[in-house]
Amino acid sequence: MRLFLVSCVLILSAGVLGCVERPYVICRGEAYCTAPLTHDEAMHAAQLKKAWGDNSLYVRPGQ
Repeated sequence: MRLFLVSCVLILSAGVLGCVERPYVICRGEAYCTAPLTHDEAMHAAQLKKAWGDNSLYVRPGQ
C-alpha cells in the first residue's frame, strides 16, 4: 500500500512540475505554434491534418 501511495505522489508531482515529456508542437506556418504536446496528442493532430487536408499544419519537435 505504501509503495502505491508513493507511486501516485511521484506521478502527480511529475505532471505538476512539468516533468512529463512533451516533445512536440503543432504549427500553422511560422505564425502560430501550440504549447508542447505529448506523443499521443501530436499523433492525433497529424490524423486531423490528414483528414482536413490542411497542408499548412505540421507537427515538429519542440524547443
